[in-house]
Amino acid sequence: MTRNAVIGKVHRLGLSNRTATAAPAAAPAAAAKPEAKAKPAAKPAAAAKPKAEPAPEAAEPEPAEAAPAPRPNLPARAKIIPAGQPLPPQPSANEISPEALASVRPEALVGVTDWCTHPADLEQYGATRVRGTKNPDLGAIEALRPDLVVVNREENRELDVRRMRERGLTVEVTDIETVPQGVSELERLLDLLGWERPAWLAEARELWCGPPPPVTRRVVVPIWRDPWMVVGPRTFTADLCRRLGWQVVQAEDTDAPDRYPTLSVEEVDGCGADAVLLPDEPYVFTADDGPECFRTPVELVSGRALTWYGPSLVDAARDVGRDVGRDAARDVGRDVGRVAPPPTPSGG
Repeated sequence: MTRNAVIGKVHRLGLSNRTATAAPAAAPAAAAKPEAKAKPAAKPAAAAKPKAEPAPEAAEPEPAEAAPAPRPNLPARAKIIPAGQPLPPQPSANEISPEALASVRPEALVGVTDWCTHPADLEQYGATRVRGTKNPDLGAIEALRPDLVVVNREENRELDVRRMRERGLTVEVTDIETVPQGVSELERLLDLLGWERPAWLAEARELWCGPPPPVTRRVVVPIWRDPWMVVGPRTFTADLCRRLGWQVVQAEDTDAPDRYPTLSVEEVDGCGADAVLLPDEPYVFTADDGPECFRTPVELVSGRALTWYGPSLVDAARDVGRDVGRDAARDVGRDVGRVAPPPTPSGG
């Protein structure tokens, strides 16, 4: 008899309607990613957002992949619970997207986190919300009797992974820092589940997984403000930008310890970037919230195009105007608006 399955978080570098509600801490101590803190009241949210996740139990230092799991023997019609889509401070597409799996078998997603927003009709297929990646409802997950729970090494806590395995749940850990890794992890999971690979996945591999083009410009990609946090090395977003011909300045030192460094406005303006790219997620940067701080030219970009992986990768290749195999990056297209730099920075 076919059992159910649950998915954890989905990363939003691809793009989604998710909006941010909390700012990340400057540096994570034990958890895989910095914990979020409340966004100041002075900055009203641009759209309705889910409530911030409550504080989890004390996180352990081990990443989610610390405890290896045996390869599961899944039924042909297994159902799963994906990790879900991350909100700040998880801007890099490091989680398996319910959107990617739902494109093949939406009815198989029996559980998703509160942050999963794509596809928008998950509940219509019977998916149950199981709280967030840092505070999953383990009892609810167990009650769903999933065949597979998908988590992410960086987003989910090793403590929760161990507890789910102790309850007899099969947990699969993903680890994604580049676009090819994202595509490969999706292929691996679909093969593990015995599901057919969708046509968009092969197209995404063809579009994104070849040699990167020459660098045409240097960019900074903030993903939060107060404090200002930017994309750094070993992140999905930095790799995607590089495959567009854009070098993320803070990702040039691949051995730098901080994957999402905190910078001052002066440091951003002084790093020699040709442009500051402000995505609309995880922080919802707008024409009135962000560009006024910088002397460097600013471009408002689609967060889904830069931070999600899944079907959005095909859209991102089109939306950013990328002529794969011939030209480097062109202007980013329909989801991007150019904003002229102000005469003086206002500070961050």
